[in-house]
Amino acid sequence: MIRVKTYSFKGSELPLEWHPYDERAHPFFFIEGLSCRTRTGHFCGLSECDSMVCLRDISVDNVISSLNPS
Repeated sequence: MIRVKTYSFKGSELPLEWHPYDERAHPFFFIEGLSCRTRTGHFCGLSECDSMVCLRDISVDNVISSLNPS
């Protein structure tokens, strides 16, 4: 069996809802506490979104630094 490390970018819904894998082997990136996650505060209730702030604001520097800790 070939094991491939994956990296997930989660936007509108909580990572653990769609990310059942061990986070150490399969890290994910997610911004907590965005006000646009409206339905009970945990996922986005919008059918369309112009800002995509949930993904847009995950910085490249943050991703690189978490993948290559000093």
